[in-house]
Amino acid sequence: MPEQSNPKTEVTESIESTPKLKVKICGVRTVEEANKICNLHPDAIGVLVGFDKELAKNNIPEEQAVEIVETLKKSHGDIKTFMLTNAEDAETNINFANRVQPSHIQLTGDISPEEVLKIKEALPDLEIVKVIHVTGHDAIQEAKRYEETGVLSAILLDSKVGDMTGGTGQTHDWSISKKILEESNLPVWLAGGLKTINLEAAMEVGGFYGVDVETGVQNLDGSKNYGEIEKFTNMAHG
Repeated sequence: MPEQSNPKTEVTESIESTPKLKVKICGVRTVEEANKICNLHPDAIGVLVGFDKELAKNNIPEEQAVEIVETLKKSHGDIKTFMLTNAEDAETNINFANRVQPSHIQLTGDISPEEVLKIKEALPDLEIVKVIHVTGHDAIQEAKRYEETGVLSAILLDSKVGDMTGGTGQTHDWSISKKILEESNLPVWLAGGLKTINLEAAMEVGGFYGVDVETGVQNLDGSKNYGEIEKFTNMAHG
């Protein structure tokens, strides 16, 4: 008789092979905050460097970012460190990355694909993530334009409100994000106004590599809400 398959085993193997949704906690400001967050087991943290403080409340001095990244490499080496910058030239971004030494650089500004290529040429081991602001259907072509550079590790879809290019606390049109996701060959992160109360709906869009949260896990004074971070992370990983 032919060997019978075990449906239960097949289902279990299918579940186990499904990639876990990644979680990035952004806007980390101190070493203490970073360690507390990492103890809640996200996959990555993000530090903001070089932003206008009025447009990015969680921007920190470069030396502080260096301290956070160095500490996490020793205490939480499995957690990726993203350095966010809105600089639009390769040289500034290269200098930031050389000093901070993150695993990833997240480019939020209107940097040209040519400048992105220069960063990769100078720092071939640095993972580059380009933020695409989903303000309309033109974001679909913008994502393709950057993907064609061939040097991105991922793209991240975020909201934009006025001159604020992150930390807006506002969602965007996820149907456009879904279209970008379907047409991209890269891992795609979803950001913009995510929090525990809408995370399930975001996950139902399906197919994203990871979710990125900043203001959705903060208290009114800007400090991180560790209870919300734990809940958000567990929901995404679950």
